[in-house]
Amino acid sequence: MPARLTTAAVAAKLAATAVFILCTGAAFAPGTGPPSLARCTAFGVQAIRRHVVVHAVPVACAGLSRQQVNEAVAGAVKEAVGPRPKAAFRKLAARDSKYLAPLVTAIPPPPPAAVSTPSAPPSHGTELSLAALACAALTASAGSYLLIRTGAIRRRRARRSARGPLSTIVAGHIGAAVTCIGTLAAFAATGERAVGWAAAGLVSIAAGLGMATLVTALPEPGAAARADPVRSAAGRQQSLVGVIALHGLLATVTILLIWLAVVSSS
Repeated sequence: MPARLTTAAVAAKLAATAVFILCTGAAFAPGTGPPSLARCTAFGVQAIRRHVVVHAVPVACAGLSRQQVNEAVAGAVKEAVGPRPKAAFRKLAARDSKYLAPLVTAIPPPPPAAVSTPSAPPSHGTELSLAALACAALTASAGSYLLIRTGAIRRRRARRSARGPLSTIVAGHIGAAVTCIGTLAAFAATGERAVGWAAAGLVSIAAGLGMATLVTALPEPGAAARADPVRSAAGRQQSLVGVIALHGLLATVTILLIWLAVVSSS
């Protein structure tokens, strides 16, 4: 007998729920107006006040997005509870929200690919480092031309005993310059300030060794005249003046650009 009563009570409750949904759904039928957030909220308020658990989306909420249905549920709970102190409001809201809980759905966050972050514009230090790198490449080209024209490599092989320090100075200048260019490229790619300071130190060393190379590598006028009577050393030096001036000017600009890039880097 109790089992029959329990079954009958459950059946009566389900029937009451069905009748409520049908009645309220008919009240919000398309003939009286389209589904809207306000109608869905009003439906939720009636369900809470009648203590009916809503398991299916009613007509008043049909066509709304999941986020809109969630907003309607929250608004219905807030309206049904009414203005109360925070503690009482939370307690009653937790009690009444169970009637509309089946309508609430979790909205997943947007995928990371959908959130596009604008790329940061290159900093002033990056632009200066790229300009310094280009200027350093031009300086190296002019220096290579000078090295070939002055015959420093041939004299290093033929006069090793007579000009021992020259090979060390030239090798040091070339090594410092090449290492500086590589370090400067790394600084332009990474923006690390420590790498920039290393490039600034290397360019200073390369400049000092370049001055020493210029002083020691140029041929002596008397020796050049004996080696080439038709063309004197003065004529050779005069033909290289423009290249030497260009090399020095490019080196100076490179040094200034490197130091400015390191100082302005953040």
